[in-house]
Amino acid sequence: MDFDSQENTEPVEHTCDSQDSGFLESQQTQSQLEYWGRLYPMRSSLQKIGKYHCFSTIHLTKNSMKIGMKRFSRKTDSNIDATADVVLSRDNLPLEIFNRCSKIHFEIQRKEVPVLGVTTTQVRIIDHSSNGTYINGHLLKSNSGGSLRCKVLKTNDVIGFPDGKSMPNYDAYIFIDSSLSVSSQIPYTVRKKYQVTVRLGAGTFGEVSLVFDRETGKACAMKTIVKDVFTNNNKLDKYQKKLKNELDILQRVKHPNVIQLVDVLDCKNQHFLILEFMEGNDLEHRLEKVRREEGRLEENLIKLYFYQILQGVQYLHRNGIIHRDLKPANILLASTEKETILKITDFGLSKVLSPATMMKTLCGTKMYLAPEVIRGAGFYEYTEQVDVWSMGVILYLCLSGDEPFYADSGSIEEVITEGVVAMDSPDWSMVSDDAKTVISNLLVKDPNERIKLNEIYHTSWLQDQEMIDRANELYSVLDSSIDSSSSTMIVDSTLSFSMDESSVSGFPSPPSKKLRTL
Repeated sequence: MDFDSQENTEPVEHTCDSQDSGFLESQQTQSQLEYWGRLYPMRSSLQKIGKYHCFSTIHLTKNSMKIGMKRFSRKTDSNIDATADVVLSRDNLPLEIFNRCSKIHFEIQRKEVPVLGVTTTQVRIIDHSSNGTYINGHLLKSNSGGSLRCKVLKTNDVIGFPDGKSMPNYDAYIFIDSSLSVSSQIPYTVRKKYQVTVRLGAGTFGEVSLVFDRETGKACAMKTIVKDVFTNNNKLDKYQKKLKNELDILQRVKHPNVIQLVDVLDCKNQHFLILEFMEGNDLEHRLEKVRREEGRLEENLIKLYFYQILQGVQYLHRNGIIHRDLKPANILLASTEKETILKITDFGLSKVLSPATMMKTLCGTKMYLAPEVIRGAGFYEYTEQVDVWSMGVILYLCLSGDEPFYADSGSIEEVITEGVVAMDSPDWSMVSDDAKTVISNLLVKDPNERIKLNEIYHTSWLQDQEMIDRANELYSVLDSSIDSSSSTMIVDSTLSFSMDESSVSGFPSPPSKKLRTL
């Protein structure tokens, strides 16, 4: 599937005044609220517009609302359960999840209750299902001495359906109580546009949170970056440059295998980057999950993953961007399904090159560093071939479940610079010779002899039309779901930089014929 090469120059909206402290209070009063709470969908399938309901966001308007599943009668295909206020269909959940849910699965009640002699409003969730409802990963259980399975529901509680697998719950919605005041730790200019919910993780600069666009209900990941996090001026300057580098790159790229920047909000003390939310977590977690289940990814699935990583890296290289920290933790998955879109993320260590630029900096994650980076120790030049080496380490790890380099004694750096790769253990008995050949060509110590990105397409392993067709199906679904409004954003010129149009390339098409085997 082809993507318009001009899309990667489309700008992003820069919505906040850089001097805005952000700590203004909303003028909205309780009487103006049309709903007292909201359920924000955590899955893209729950954001689909159905025939009977809009599932983007569930507005809690009545003091009792029931959520259930659409069940067909034996006589007609149009009979739905009329007692549920919100009815989900098979299009909204994976079939194995849908089949474990009930016509009336859970109910959310809002009622006045006495607490220490004072009447207060309390929100409860009540489980009416056969297989259970989960709150924050824990199954709702009966109250002591009673048969009612219920719990007080609080803002940012995650509601899940039964899964029945090793992870028994399927997170579906986040509850937000609209009557409660929002923490002033988040500037008002952010809160008025996005509903900030649970924390997804934390890094050097700040936190990553799950947020929802208040207008559309779309889930996004918000990366909060504190400006004055270091007192040491040299260290602060270093990390500010890293931030500027990541912003520059995110604002210029647009490709289905590269994470997309949705919005930038610049407030007095923080930057807020709004990014695509990837439901499937990262490749590192996917591999760990498979390992816990004492299994391994199928080679055909790994090939589909690797093909997408190749597409994303080639796009970056064609636009003069070297990632320099490719690893499973920086490869995100769009969904929890096995076959899904992969996207490259985290451009803090990336380098934007002009034709005359060479790199010397010693950076990246040790296990995935190319030998020339280690040997150079920050003094000798290296090229975009360092990303090719990292791709080889990722592929080795995916196919075997083990890291290609380890040291019983001495340093891992010495082992990597030797560049000896073994593929003779029992873990490799089920791996095809074609896949081993690709790894052998990726993990070549001399970067000049190492396979080039465009040559990887011509290997026998990737000459798999069925896999390419499946990848194009995934791209097609992704392309059709892109919000057209995202192509009309405007970026602050102080945050972007010019780019030579001749260096801009669209989504590369794979070669239709096998040119040679490596």
